[in-house]
Amino acid sequence: MPRKKKVKKTETGRMNGRSAPKTARNTLLSDLAEHQNALQVQCEVLEETLRSVEAVIETISGSPYSGGRGDMRPRLTARSSRVSSVRGPREGSLVDYIRKVLTKSNKALRPVEIARLVVQAGYPTKSANLTASVNNALPKVPGVKKASRGHYTMK
Repeated sequence: MPRKKKVKKTETGRMNGRSAPKTARNTLLSDLAEHQNALQVQCEVLEETLRSVEAVIETISGSPYSGGRGDMRPRLTARSSRVSSVRGPREGSLVDYIRKVLTKSNKALRPVEIARLVVQAGYPTKSANLTASVNNALPKVPGVKKASRGHYTMK
């Protein structure tokens, strides 16, 4: 008659080649059931807290998601990106000063000349590379066209 092999326990306590004893399995199942119950209680507490917060928001703004002053969600509109181009550049901005300089000038100017005239017009800057900023802003100025290579004028 062949001998039975001796089964060793692994580090996790399970036995190689056999399932865990029924008492260990029952203990694990009961632990999991207790953990599930604790999580359900936490979930109920959080839901109650959420309901009370929504009630406070409703008393402040009329409804939790009404769109009144208490609305926490940002409002996105399709027009918001076009508003600046319709109204023109802000007063005192670099784009505004570039537009003023090019409007007064009768000839096409290079970005270096535009930067010098912008400073003479009173644009407040501490930039060491104002010419680079002017060069980057020129495509954003409404009504500016490229007269030739490196020269810009108003349409």
